[in-house]
Amino acid sequence: MPFKKCFLNSPETGVEEVMQSLCAASPQQLTRVKDSPVLIHSSFKLDGEAHPNRKAVSLLSGGGSGHEPSHAGYISPSMLSGAIFGGMFASPSVSDVLAGILAVSLPSSLGGKGCVLIVKNYTGDRLNFGMAAEKAKLDYGIDCRMLVVSDDCAVERNKGITGRRGVAGTVFVHKVCGGLAQAGKDIDSILHQGRHVVNNLMSIGVALNSVTIPGAESNDRLADPAIAEVGLGIHGEPGSTQVPFTTSEQFAEIMVDKCVKFGYGEGEGENGDISYLKKGDEVVMLVNNLGGCSVFELNIIAGDLYKKVAAFLGGRDKIKKVLVGSMMTSFNMIGASLSLLKLDSTEILDLIDLPTDAKGWVHAETRLGGGDGDNVKDISALSKEKSGSDSSYTTYTTSIGDYSAMIPKSVKSVADSISAAEPDLTAWDLKVGDGDCGITMKRGAKALLSGSIDSTNPVKTMTDIADIVSDSMGGTSGALFEIFFRVCGRTVMEKSEGGVASADSFKSGFVAGVDAIMSYGGAKEGYSTMLDALLPAARKISGGGSLSEAAAAAADGAEKVRTYCLYQVFQVFLLKLTHSSHSSHSSHSLISLTHLTHLTHSSHSLVSLSTDEINDGKGWSGKLHQRRRPERNSRPWCNGCVHHP
Repeated sequence: MPFKKCFLNSPETGVEEVMQSLCAASPQQLTRVKDSPVLIHSSFKLDGEAHPNRKAVSLLSGGGSGHEPSHAGYISPSMLSGAIFGGMFASPSVSDVLAGILAVSLPSSLGGKGCVLIVKNYTGDRLNFGMAAEKAKLDYGIDCRMLVVSDDCAVERNKGITGRRGVAGTVFVHKVCGGLAQAGKDIDSILHQGRHVVNNLMSIGVALNSVTIPGAESNDRLADPAIAEVGLGIHGEPGSTQVPFTTSEQFAEIMVDKCVKFGYGEGEGENGDISYLKKGDEVVMLVNNLGGCSVFELNIIAGDLYKKVAAFLGGRDKIKKVLVGSMMTSFNMIGASLSLLKLDSTEILDLIDLPTDAKGWVHAETRLGGGDGDNVKDISALSKEKSGSDSSYTTYTTSIGDYSAMIPKSVKSVADSISAAEPDLTAWDLKVGDGDCGITMKRGAKALLSGSIDSTNPVKTMTDIADIVSDSMGGTSGALFEIFFRVCGRTVMEKSEGGVASADSFKSGFVAGVDAIMSYGGAKEGYSTMLDALLPAARKISGGGSLSEAAAAAADGAEKVRTYCLYQVFQVFLLKLTHSSHSSHSSHSLISLTHLTHLTHSSHSLVSLSTDEINDGKGWSGKLHQRRRPERNSRPWCNGCVHHP
């Protein structure tokens, strides 16, 4: 089975390297505990009366690595005092947890306020953190308590706490308890409020793949593209159910349903399942990236989850805060989780709203007031109120006699030609781009045929075409064509006399439109773009040439681009053959480029070069120079080619 590619030096040194990197990025905030995989806030380097534990209860969390930014990302005076690192998905040892406790706590006899260990509900963590807490009490006189978080909704509540894991909702416990500690609350108050948060917290995840830890063979448990898994753990433990792969909206519905029906089995309660949440409740919502989900995808499912939760609670105003980001990951798992914290008092929201400099905390605004709508500014009225100069173009006409008949005929001719060329455009773009050029052009052509284009007002003709292109095409080409027609229309208006556009007005508009493409797009002649055809045509028109002469100049410019690109292809071809002949120790094989003559339809004589001529640089370079097209503007990105030695 293949190994999963990742940025790694060695699985054995990965955790150590992560800790070093975190300290390098936060030299004022983080301090390493010597000889232990523990990071603490730098304020705990102070001793004596200045020791932070004399003023506030210390908070520690931790567990296996691979959940970054948990837990070191929440080290801050307003959140965690420190974090203990285990191996990849492995609980830290008792001695490492004890080292963390000793690094941030003082004995009660020396004024220590105590230490709370915030532990996710996994057997290894509970045992190792619990044993360290007992040792801290017995051997060092430190008031050390443990707060267990079990927010996973994948296991029904009537199954008890044993099966419910601690997952992303744990970060809410960090935030609330951290705010209480910073305010100077005693350890009993912090524990009481922390347990209250846990009792009002629910989380559920969905993943498209299973996690593969660094250095391990790829985990293909969810390799089937037709399935996804709901309720799997942050260490890749199997979830509660597998479901058919579906849309983000459907996944959101499944996740929200799991949360709001996080209750008892069928037959218990008034409606079979007793919902943990009810309409009218207010919540804080976290949509957490499980590690491998793109920001784009995460925001899509976050939006769907937001709508589903709001619909259940009775309005968007019931969701007081939405956090979206990577807060407790599962290394490279492609998935997302939803955490909901029910707010039954304003104090919890106030604590979550407290500012923090913790690097891992996702900052989010709190919804104020009772509004249930989106923040939207309606500019439809503004878009209809054209300025005086803009609205005046409705009165323009043209002195071109057959204009009204010419425009529909020309538009159809151009659109039909573009549609017919779509297969070639697509094939070419697949080789040098992303393959959408032909499809985009054809979409614009079809829109021109079905759209409404004014054939009496020349300025309106151009703006109508610009509008159609803008609405239908998109992409770079669409934007450039829109710019061309808008500038062309404005120039026709400016160059018209008495509101009447002449042929010269259109010629000026064409030249101005081409200049605008160059100005806004950034390309120049010689960059192998549409400008290689348009600029020669514009020069011909500016020099008094006819439309047919301009069209011929454009065709010649396009042909030069095609020839140039073919030469580039065959340069690569020649170099590859050179490399091949070196490796085969053949020094006299002939390279016949008869297909070059065929493809370019040119009258160039057959080019036959020996490998020796290629190798010594005397053959192919000089002979291709004899056949190169005329020198063009320099290309800043070119490192030397047959056109720019």
